[in-house]
Amino acid sequence: MEKRNVYLGQVGDKYGNNVFLPYSVGMIASYCLSIDGLRENFEFNPPLFLKEDIEIVVKKLNDPKVLGLSSYIWNFEYNKKLAEAVKSKYPSCLVVFGGHQIPFESENFFARHNYVDILVHGDGEVAFAEILLALLSPGKDFRRISNLSVNLGGETFKTKKEQKKININKIPSPYLSGVFDGIIKLPYSFTASLETNRGCPYGCAYCDWGSPLTNCKTIVPFDEQRVKDEIEWFGKNKIEFVMGCDSNFGILQRDNDFVDKFIEIKNKYDFPKKFRTAYAKNSNQAIFEMNKKLNENKMCKGVTLSFQSLNAETLKAVGRINLRIDNFKELLRQYNNENISTYTEIILGLPNESRDTFCAGLDTLLVNGQHSSINVYNCEILPNSLMGDKKYKEFYGIKSVRVPAVLSHSVPSANNIQEYDEIVIGTNAMSTEDWKKSCIFSWAVQCFHCLGLTQHAAIFAHNERSISYAQFYNDLIKHGENSPGSIIGREVNLISRIIDGVINGGSWEFVIEKFGAISWPTEEGSFLNIIVAKERFYEELKKYLSSYFGKEEEEKISDLIKYSAKMLIDPFRRSASELDLNWDFNKYFNEFYRGTDKPSLVYKKNKLLFHDIEEFGGDLPSYAREIIWYGRKGGKFFHGQHKIKERYIE
Repeated sequence: MEKRNVYLGQVGDKYGNNVFLPYSVGMIASYCLSIDGLRENFEFNPPLFLKEDIEIVVKKLNDPKVLGLSSYIWNFEYNKKLAEAVKSKYPSCLVVFGGHQIPFESENFFARHNYVDILVHGDGEVAFAEILLALLSPGKDFRRISNLSVNLGGETFKTKKEQKKININKIPSPYLSGVFDGIIKLPYSFTASLETNRGCPYGCAYCDWGSPLTNCKTIVPFDEQRVKDEIEWFGKNKIEFVMGCDSNFGILQRDNDFVDKFIEIKNKYDFPKKFRTAYAKNSNQAIFEMNKKLNENKMCKGVTLSFQSLNAETLKAVGRINLRIDNFKELLRQYNNENISTYTEIILGLPNESRDTFCAGLDTLLVNGQHSSINVYNCEILPNSLMGDKKYKEFYGIKSVRVPAVLSHSVPSANNIQEYDEIVIGTNAMSTEDWKKSCIFSWAVQCFHCLGLTQHAAIFAHNERSISYAQFYNDLIKHGENSPGSIIGREVNLISRIIDGVINGGSWEFVIEKFGAISWPTEEGSFLNIIVAKERFYEELKKYLSSYFGKEEEEKISDLIKYSAKMLIDPFRRSASELDLNWDFNKYFNEFYRGTDKPSLVYKKNKLLFHDIEEFGGDLPSYAREIIWYGRKGGKFFHGQHKIKERYIE
């Protein structure tokens, strides 16, 4: 008997030449192929992994009997279009949707999407295998399989909801079982996903990982040797970048052994180049030691020290427990001393967060030493999160809008199918007007401070004049609003218009042609706009600082401005350069970043020699890619302190 063709898809965008291996559907294929009856009756074709033209994809399919598509926010609309096209050409093909974007509340789904036959809720490996086994049975009855929604003539039949105890170690690795052997030979640079365990002990309301709806509170580990063998596979197959899939890497003691394995394999094969993961929510000394080892072997992609909010009432509403701020400060000091990049994530639009508490939270992070990278994300409503529940939204007065999804650093409109995000633009505690103001404030902190344009100036004003960081950046925004013809004013106005559009369902898309056909986050786009007008910008900043410092300190502020401008990698510079100063700002900031809260600035003539040359010479797309896209989390936009030679002048 001829085998029935099965096609599984987990499609994504391409970033340059880099693409993700479709791990989720790879797990489904490897599990099904391990089951007697399925292996003999179904042909599992190479998984779909790229967003290609729908017509071209459909033409490639050979009489598909089953199409299974893994869906999330970045591919859900594409998957629907693909499924509809496949169903139109092959009406008897069974179309199965799974993944995080599949709503548990699915009562009206098939009335709108009649080309889909089955929805899988939760883990997909066992459920998909049971669907295939049912196809082989005389009645083809899917209603006895738990955790499904079945399309019965446009009506939804929900099967029994059951938390199955799955032995995940009975699911063969798609890497080791050969599922990706055909794909890995294609001419792409691949990113692989590593799953060392499943589950999340937390229950954050904005997340669908540990949501009460998913019932995955228990952490279930994969076999240790399996994980180590997968890491070796990454090395052998020249996987450049590995993305950890654990919710809290480092929460188990054995994770340190996996770090050692990564280092061993990189030393053996020169691959993987980098490992990035979501570390345990309450970061600790053990995680620091892991990253120290990764950093020494040039594998560290930065360490997350996240809070999401620093407001106690907000944390209570979303079910989050944060790292203690004193521990955070000490860890930052340790990471800085080891030249390990850290980044802190904050979410804008959470319940009980006001504009004042939001601004105060960012100020607290800066006061406690997080200057290198604060990433502010818009609060998204995920369909299976607690925050997506109607009663929860009503209780906290959550107002949201559906906007076009823009994937940072992707090529805009690479295909004509638009994906969407649902983002929060107001709550009981934060009006939409205040949300906009908070948006602009977070943009200012990320663009001007964390990307280095005004970081030294803000630190100096804070240390020497007790100007809070919140005041510094709110004042800077007002300065821009009052001076629309200035560089700062131009960017404030641009960002304000983008946000107004978003409030009305418009796009965040920010493309600057001279830096390439790439969508930039607003703070990165503004940085790039400013850096090509750096001289004018710093003249404006010098005048702005006069509101904090007296006329008698003009020489000092002039040196501060010259130092700030010189510390940024210049897109037009072609050779090494020097800087003459009267005040020893290099020593001042070196002490500060090493943990001295109140460094002393001394009058001492000195010459700085900048010899860590990045020769872009006006190649703006390369500058944007290397310094901002690839280098942001590593602080590559600054000259490294250890590469600056300092000479004192008698």
